[in-house]
Formats: sequence, structure tokens, C-alpha cells
Amino acid sequence: MFKKIALLLLLAASVGALSAQSFRDSLVRPEQLGYRKSIGLNMTPLVTQLIPLNRSDPREAGPYLIHFKTFGLKNRHAFRFSLGLHIVPDENSDFGDPQLNIAMGWEKRRSLGGRWAYTRGFDFVLLAGDLNVPGNDQSEDTAFLGGGPVWGIEYFVHPRISIGTEAALIIGVVPDFGFAADIIPPVGLFLNHYF
Repeated sequence: MFKKIALLLLLAASVGALSAQSFRDSLVRPEQLGYRKSIGLNMTPLVTQLIPLNRSDPREAGPYLIHFKTFGLKNRHAFRFSLGLHIVPDENSDFGDPQLNIAMGWEKRRSLGGRWAYTRGFDFVLLAGDLNVPGNDQSEDTAFLGGGPVWGIEYFVHPRISIGTEAALIIGVVPDFGFAADIIPPVGLFLNHYF
């Protein structure tokens, strides 16, 4: 009986020692992101289906549906590529309002302490269609070529998984050689995984 109790206490002590690593110590810090890659999926359509946020339209999820990021060695800089494709059929089963949005640029990450991180960067964008954000009614489809600064914030729920959002100011030209500027509000909620 004494051997069984001793074995049970030994197992309990070893399990406690194995779980002694704290979540804070195992976070992916900006300075530790050497040659790391990240992929982010826009979860706004899913979240608006599960939680009706003032009956918002799940199709208005922001211009981008997926982000790819590659972080450099010994620094906090990342190359970023974002892609958004929205095809919404109209009543005649035609592709009434197709949209293609592409962004490419760089970002710099900064830790805000604990589980929070702040990002800022610059993107070059190509937009064909509209921005797919609430309140942005474009009666006619247009193309846009330009760039601008990007700001974002992330919260790490796990050492390799974070939830984040971004906002951007874009300035560029439209097909009739006019200048245009627009703000992309932080409407997309991205679930990011770091490799």
C-alpha cells in the first residue's frame, strides 16, 4: 500500500513539474520571429453568423480574406501579402459584383507587453471592385492602384495563435487618372497561426 501511495505522489509531482512552464514565457515575441511564417484567415463571416452583431452582413468582411507573412532573421520586419476575392451572384445567377483585392508590402511588429503586439507597415494595393466594407457604397465597379500605411493589433491566445485586426489609409489612382483616397476600417477579424 505504501508503494502505491508513493508512486501516486511521484506521478502527481512530475505532472506539476511538466506544467510549470508559463504561457507568458512561451509567447512568440517579435525578436524571436526569425524566419517564421504566418497565415491569417478572416473569420468575420463566421463570427457574424454565430453572434449576430447588430444583424451585420457576413459578406462585408473587409477587402482581404487571407494574409501571408514571412518574418526576417533577427529583426521584427515581415514581408506581407494579402488576397481577397469576393464573387456575389445576382438574381440572374450571373457574377454580378466580382471583386479582386491584392496587397503586398512590409510590416514591423512591436510587443506591447504580455500577449499584445502592435504592427505598422506599408502596402501597395490593387483593388478591382469595391472595398467590401460596411458603409462603402460604390455604385460602379472601379479599379484602384496605390498604397498607404497599415496599422494593426494582435492578441495572442496561444504562443502560436493570435487574433488581430488592421486598418489602412490608401491613396492612389483610378482608371481615369484621378486621385483617390480611402480608409479601410478594422472590420476584418483575423485568426493568425505562426509556423
